[in-house]
Amino acid sequence: MKKVLVLGRSGQILGDIHKVLYKNTEIELLSVSRVNNRPNAFPSIQVGMYSCESINTIISNYEPDVVIYTLAAGSVRSRDDQREIINYINVELPLSIADQLCSMDKSVSMMGFGSFAEYAGYTTDVLIDTKITPLPISDYATSKVRASDLLWQLHGRHGHFNYLHLTLSSVFGGNEHASRLIPQIVKGITNNEIIRISSNASKRDYVYSTDIADCISRLLLSETENRRFICATGEGFTNLEVYMLVRSMFKEDGVGSAGAIMTISGRSSASFIGDSGEFAKLLGHKPSSLSDSTLDMIMPLAK
Repeated sequence: MKKVLVLGRSGQILGDIHKVLYKNTEIELLSVSRVNNRPNAFPSIQVGMYSCESINTIISNYEPDVVIYTLAAGSVRSRDDQREIINYINVELPLSIADQLCSMDKSVSMMGFGSFAEYAGYTTDVLIDTKITPLPISDYATSKVRASDLLWQLHGRHGHFNYLHLTLSSVFGGNEHASRLIPQIVKGITNNEIIRISSNASKRDYVYSTDIADCISRLLLSETENRRFICATGEGFTNLEVYMLVRSMFKEDGVGSAGAIMTISGRSSASFIGDSGEFAKLLGHKPSSLSDSTLDMIMPLAK
């Protein structure tokens, strides 16, 4: 049985990660979350703050085979804020944890996450795969890229330490913040409100949160070398296409009616399409995409 320690509890994909890992009989799961966080139905330890000392004490006592580091700070877009916090959560703390793991007398792995924001310095219509070099432009993305590079360097110095980095396209189906596009659309359609979205031609790749959790579960039970993985469907949708797709899921006699769309002109962003080949191989099936979705995937976001 593989002992897995998950750091974090309330993020967008964490609910699915915990559910998938907890029911896997080959995994012993323990999570660490902050005091007063969401109630946790899984074995967990609560801490007042994510200090290097408290986390490394937990690691020393639990002796995990794998640490999944889901903590992150900062905006995935180009806005810069809270640089000290961003550097601590995205760089200093994971490196401290990795140093602790490297000191253990057994093979250990660490898994971290980034996003397509790591490539935001590229022009539009870019295919993201493991061969392309990250080109971050935000404090968040820069710190994520720096941390992953340093963690891979640790592997070079400690052969029993392995680092895996999952680069995620836009996620749907998880614990999405109300400010994100799909929850805004669902709320607008449900309440018959005006929906303010950009109508530019940039496309975004969306990956289903449960697929990410399944991918993680398979990675944990395989002998995978340290590397970057791209979690994507290989399909892209403009904001308007996402609206039309979600709207089509509401039956004529169902919830709400179509809200009006108010476009915001002058906004543009890079169009990133992900390479889904390796992701599909890990899952054992084609990744779920928005075009395959059912209303059941979307409706919980409206609650």
